[in-house]
Amino acid sequence: MYGGRAARVLLAALCTGTMMAACAVPDDSAGGAKPQQGGQKAQTISEKPDAALIAKLPAQYPKGSAVRVGANEGSAPDEFRDSNGKLVGWEVDLVNAAAQVLDLRPDYHATSFDALIPGLQAKRYDLAIGQMGITPARVQVIDMLQTINGGQSFVSRSTDGGAYRTVADLCGKTVSTVRGAIEVDLANAQNPQCRKAGKKPIELRTFDQSSQAGLALTSGRVDVYWIGATAGNYFAQNSHGAAKVAGHNTAAEIPWGTAFPKGSTLIGVWRQAVQKLIDDGTYAKIMDKWGQSALMIRTAEINKTKSM
Repeated sequence: MYGGRAARVLLAALCTGTMMAACAVPDDSAGGAKPQQGGQKAQTISEKPDAALIAKLPAQYPKGSAVRVGANEGSAPDEFRDSNGKLVGWEVDLVNAAAQVLDLRPDYHATSFDALIPGLQAKRYDLAIGQMGITPARVQVIDMLQTINGGQSFVSRSTDGGAYRTVADLCGKTVSTVRGAIEVDLANAQNPQCRKAGKKPIELRTFDQSSQAGLALTSGRVDVYWIGATAGNYFAQNSHGAAKVAGHNTAAEIPWGTAFPKGSTLIGVWRQAVQKLIDDGTYAKIMDKWGQSALMIRTAEINKTKSM
């Protein structure tokens, strides 16, 4: 975490116009029960090393070496710990598969979302994952490889008959999300419009972990849980009937991807490894395994952006 005003200004600059949608429950769900991995199909991803791509690896990444991966854990179905303590999720599967193609070994480092970009800038990580959107503001300070079509969902309790289709529908509502997420910026930008329309502003409650933000909904402390597209269905499916996806913020549909330090020498060959996974059907198997087939891409592109 940053400390002091200057650090907060820097963090705001990195997060404004960027995308991180909070997601679902690794340990807690409605009634305090652990979630079942709904939408996840039992299958193991195993890729053979590609000699031609391995030959393209930068000298600092010799065959069989480790790549340091910053991961914002606690974000099902993207990256989270299962009941056995194993790090799982579609982003984890994709990183593992690409690493297998390149004969590299992922070395995961758990961190908060708002520490991912500073970690990349400080070269503590070779790449990072965590439902990270690709925006013009971000690609000025890091490089990003698209891996999915992202977006945002509004999740409410199943007993809530309200319709949530736009951020304006959140006026007067109590909403949970993750600290440092773009939802914070969007809510703050919407509040003057709420007041102008004679409505109460959005009462935003932020949490360090997405599991905490999700539990705030199912425990009745907030009206809406504002999360990412990949996590919306997953959270609702694993809430034991306590939650539902009430709507989607279509204005927030932007590419998501894997992040690298600016000027990374690894991203080029990593892109080729991911494209190989797309072309040979492995990527589709991963996305189907985690119930994300509707968000698949056909081409892995570097720094493909969309403003919000």
